Amino acid sequence: MKKEIISKQIYSRSQASAWGRKNYLNPYFAFYHSRRNFIVVIIILSILLLLSPCLLQAQDHDYYINKELIIDGFHNACDVYTSPVRWNTKDWLKAGIFTGATILLFACDENVQDFVQDHKSHVLTSITDVTNILGDGYFVLPTEALLYCYGVLAKDEKARRISLEMLESFAIVGVTVNGIKFFTHRHRPSASDSPHEWDGPSFSTDNIAFPSGHTCVAFSWATVFAEEFSEKPIVGIVSYTLAACTAFSRVYKNKHWMSDVFVGGLLSHFITKKIVALRAERDQKSITINPLPRGFLISFTF
Repeated sequence: MKKEIISKQIYSRSQASAWGRKNYLNPYFAFYHSRRNFIVVIIILSILLLLSPCLLQAQDHDYYINKELIIDGFHNACDVYTSPVRWNTKDWLKAGIFTGATILLFACDENVQDFVQDHKSHVLTSITDVTNILGDGYFVLPTEALLYCYGVLAKDEKARRISLEMLESFAIVGVTVNGIKFFTHRHRPSASDSPHEWDGPSFSTDNIAFPSGHTCVAFSWATVFAEEFSEKPIVGIVSYTLAACTAFSRVYKNKHWMSDVFVGGLLSHFITKKIVALRAERDQKSITINPLPRGFLISFTF
């Protein structure tokens, strides 16, 4: 009696990822899906804007890209980076909770990653293919720029303000996150089976998993929408849900550990919320000049 021995080879997460990279995409296929995802991003952002009827109402500020706006952006960045020196007890308590939760997730990273990778499905793959693009800077940044162009052409000041806050957040959050990435150099789950591999400071572009850049980008625009339309809770719910789906897609696609997306999301949220608050504070200290039939009306706001 002849016995046949069938052997199974079990691949690790990093081996499986490397195996998958051998399957090259057709260029037309890649272009088609990139175009589709770009359209999806525009549609979603447009829907979020239209959820609030106050979008077309006139405001008292210009919000055009100019020298003053850029200078204010630098001031806001300085305020963001120096804000810890002005924290009160409540702020330090929040920071302590954030740090404790991050440490707890570090301990659970490997188990969470294994669970997600063992429960993949065609439905989840299709969903994460779309939500992943909501954190891709190559698509989100042009979309935010298009929103600003719309605000200029339609003379819609709120659209301009939203787009400029998004762009400012994108820049400040991007600098912060990339600085942390190059300082830590954490290995991605697709490149390592251990969540505890950190290479430390260097200028290498390899192994820059911590924190998740896609998640930072997603929570950046989501926070702007939630803050600007705070009177419409549905906008915040939809925005943060989509951002959370983007974070999940990074874990699902084996690009990040759970702690990577957690830190990226909260870091982006707090920085962006601070930026929106600083803009609102500066708006309250402004001078507005309105033309009248027989002269000008100058109003001071402090």
